[in-house]
Amino acid sequence: MFSRMMTYMVINPYWNVPASIVRPEILPKVKEDPDYLARHHMEMNGNAIRQLPGPWNSLGRFKFMFPNQHNIYMHDTPARAAFARADRTGSHGCIRLEKPAELAALLLGPQGWAPERIAAAVATGQQHGWPRHVQRRRLRNRIFGEPIASGRHQVHAADRALPRLLA
Repeated sequence: MFSRMMTYMVINPYWNVPASIVRPEILPKVKEDPDYLARHHMEMNGNAIRQLPGPWNSLGRFKFMFPNQHNIYMHDTPARAAFARADRTGSHGCIRLEKPAELAALLLGPQGWAPERIAAAVATGQQHGWPRHVQRRRLRNRIFGEPIASGRHQVHAADRALPRLLA
C-alpha cells in the first residue's frame, strides 16, 4: 500500500530524467545520434538531463507531487495510447493519469481556477506551480469521494487501479 499527502502540483513541468533512465536508455541514443537531445527537447547539465515543458514532455502538461522515498508521483502523458491497454506495466514507476486536467480543476477550483483558466495556463507553455494549499486530500483508496474502481492494472497505484474519475 502506498499513501502520501500531495504537497504541490505543476502545470507544464520540466522532467528531470532520473539517472536510472539516463544511463541505460538515453546516453546510448545520444552516442549514436548527437542530435537526440535536441530532437526530444532535452538539455544536458553536467551528467543531468531534463526535458523542457511542452506537449512532447514525457510528464505531459501536469505533475502532481507527493514526495516519497520511491520518487513516485502522478502525471499526464503524451502517450495517450497507454490508456487503451489493460496492462500498463511499461511505466518506469510513476502513475499516468488519463484526465489530469480534471484533477487540476478539482484541486484549483476552490481558488477560483476554472477549467478555462487552467487551459490558458497550459497554453502559455511556461511552468506554473502551486504549493499544497491547493486542497487537503489524501490520495489512497478514494479520491475526492470517488471510489477507485477502474480495475486496470497500474504499477504503484493504491489498490493497483486508478480512480474512476481519472481512468
